[in-house]
This record gives sequence, structure tokens and C-alpha cells, in this order.
Amino acid sequence: MSVWRAFWQELNTPDRFAAQPYYAFINQVGHMALGAVLVLTVGAVWAQATGKAPPGWPVAGGVIAGYVIVIEIFRQKWVGADTLLDASFVSMGAVLAPITLRLTESGRWISVDDASGAFLVWLAGATAALAAYVYPRLVAAYGGTADPEIRHDLRRKSEP
Repeated sequence: MSVWRAFWQELNTPDRFAAQPYYAFINQVGHMALGAVLVLTVGAVWAQATGKAPPGWPVAGGVIAGYVIVIEIFRQKWVGADTLLDASFVSMGAVLAPITLRLTESGRWISVDDASGAFLVWLAGATAALAAYVYPRLVAAYGGTADPEIRHDLRRKSEP
């Protein structure tokens, strides 16, 4: 198997990162970045194809629905909490563009004048969600564990 194929396979294998807080954090930040990049890309393609600025929220909704259906359900299959968490973090990234940027008909991204308050609300929500996701993994890695599911994952990984 090639290096890239092995990497792609690992990238598409669901993982809870039970006692790996750094990887858990990076994984979900990556999901947020993916959501934002997909919305920006779809918006740019929309503007080039139609000559008009895309409707931000419908594009974000389409990206979220497409990601959940194509990647989380068909590609990785439904794996419960991991599927919901990944979709939630992609959604957080996807809504960032519509609340802070607008694409003009000329294809330029411009900042929304009143976006600073919305961005701060988004930033607080994203930070809280990441902290809630990573904290049990920090406890599991460095000081016991508070989450019974993570304890179960750790026991399973330590079994021969």
C-alpha cells in the first residue's frame, strides 16, 4: 500500500482519540477548517458560474448536509457519537463564513461590517465546544478519567 493510500485510509477511519487530547483537538479543529473551506470554495465556484454572489446560509446548509450524507454516513458509515461530533464541528466551521464574510459579484470576499460581534459569539461557542470535547481526554491522559466511554475505549485498547 502506498504512503498516501495508507494516510487516506487512516484519515477516514473514525477514532475517538480516547486518551489523546492533542489529536482530539487537532482532529476537530480540522473539521472546523474543512467546513469553512468547503463553504468558501462552493461560494467562489457559485460566483464564477452564475456571476452572482451566493446566498451564504443556504450554501452553508448544503455543505453541512453534503458532508454528513457523503462523508459521515456513506463513506465512514454511522458510528454514533463520532459521527455527530464530526458533523457538529464541520457545521461550526461552515457557519463561520456566512456570519463574517460576503462574496461580491466580482468574486471578492469582503468582511461584513457588523461581523465582529457575531464572530466573538462564534469564537466563544467554538472554544467551549472544543474544551468540552478535549477535557475528558485530558483527564484520561493525565489524571484518571471522568468519561465512562473513554474508560471503556482505554480498556479495549490495552487488551491484547
